[in-house]
Amino acid sequence: PRRLIQQFGTVDGAVEAFKVPIQDFLSNGALDVFVTTPRGKTFHASGCGKVKRIKSVKILTSKKAARDAGLKPCPKCVGK
Repeated sequence: PRRLIQQFGTVDGAVEAFKVPIQDFLSNGALDVFVTTPRGKTFHASGCGKVKRIKSVKILTSKKAARDAGLKPCPKCVGK
């Protein structure tokens, strides 16, 4: 079995993350970290090819956090 360890910047960030359903951490059937640019309008799974071209990324707590911030999912890596 695989184990996943996720670190949070604050205790409040960790508490907030655990309020979110597990589906908001999944991308293409696997757990993922979601990112955007500091002024981005789209969010990506960390493994997306587009992320490699981003110089500065902002890590998002979950898909829900990204949507709540008004970001659209990358159709290539996140879908809907």
